[in-house]
Amino acid sequence: MFREHMAEDEQLEKRYTRLLQQVASVTLRGAKNEPLRKLLTEFLELIMNAMNGQAAALPVFDPDTHRLITAASAGVSDGTLEEYATALDPSSFEGCVAAEPSSILDASTTELEVNDTLMRKGIHSLLAVRLPRHHQLVGVLYVGLSGIRKFSARELRRIQVLSDRLSVHLDNARLYKDLREKIDALKRERAASRELHGFVGA
Repeated sequence: MFREHMAEDEQLEKRYTRLLQQVASVTLRGAKNEPLRKLLTEFLELIMNAMNGQAAALPVFDPDTHRLITAASAGVSDGTLEEYATALDPSSFEGCVAAEPSSILDASTTELEVNDTLMRKGIHSLLAVRLPRHHQLVGVLYVGLSGIRKFSARELRRIQVLSDRLSVHLDNARLYKDLREKIDALKRERAASRELHGFVGA
């Protein structure tokens, strides 16, 4: 499906795959937020172009506050979109997406809570999917258009394929990092136990 949707531009597919690998690599290394945010912004710019959109964003779920906080965005120049956070409830656009893929025909007339920055920048139509589609919520990926129109089934499939690939890379990196942390913790426990037994034996 990925090749079907991205066949129009082979270079786009290569760049997308390379960015995903870099995102996973940075996540594994536990690098500071800035390198990861830069890579995610490039990733969103690529998706925005692939979807012919004018904005894209990646709000991630914070389990401590139970809110979705924008980790990176593209197409909104003043950076205020990245300061946006919203409660995970059905009254917000992102909250709806957390339950199932959603779209908005016109952000200025919807009853759902939508980031004001998007409307100020002239973004009307929104399409978003949950990351991952199943299992524990990681975040939401969405694309915005300046025009007012419905999204096609093909566009929904495309953003789902793109988000699925991102989810796999992030999840694999997270699982590997968790495993390494558990192994390191086990090594520390064993070392502490040996020291204690050595002290008692003395």
